[in-house]
Amino acid sequence: MTMPPAGWYPSPGEPGLLRWWDGASWAEHRQNATVAPANVAEGEPAVPAERAAKSQPRKRSRRRLIVAIAALAVGVAWLVALPILLGTFSSPQPAAGERAAAGTVVSVTWSEGTATYNSDGTLRKGSSGPACAAVVEAKVAGQKYQKQETAFQSPCAVKVGDSRAVFYDPENAAASMHVAPGHPRGLMQTVVPAAGVLPLIAGGILLVRGRKATR
Repeated sequence: MTMPPAGWYPSPGEPGLLRWWDGASWAEHRQNATVAPANVAEGEPAVPAERAAKSQPRKRSRRRLIVAIAALAVGVAWLVALPILLGTFSSPQPAAGERAAAGTVVSVTWSEGTATYNSDGTLRKGSSGPACAAVVEAKVAGQKYQKQETAFQSPCAVKVGDSRAVFYDPENAAASMHVAPGHPRGLMQTVVPAAGVLPLIAGGILLVRGRKATR
């Protein structure tokens, strides 16, 4: 004898109720026939309302877990690549044929640049404030040299005692020496690490919420 497929059917002896047939015997699951889906009449299985309600948090929890794992993976990969990324932003390299030498900022040169001021002494909008350039001392082949960088910075982030590299041609160090571009230590050295930390924080929060939701 061929058994009917699993599904919701009118419960024997219980008018107005549907009962779950698992394909071999009657289960204890029942529900009101008035709230059953339209496809129950054809004998297709329908998920009980209670079971459907319980499945929604689990699906959301699985999605949250996937997003959390992805965020953690991005954060870890970013932090692993952090030395390379910071090196890209903050390690200028000498040109072909040049050499590099370590130097120290010994003084700072200031310039007003294009600064213009209002009658109350405040900086006028659209103009740049005072800028500065580092004067760097370096020792090459036993000889000390002092060179000022060509580009002025505004706002000024140069401090006496900072380490700065100089590049030079070994054939004529005095004439060719120039100060390497300064490190963008303000914005880039803050934003680049933060870009990797934020996914880690977000992934950790999602994992904690996912664990609470499954309890």
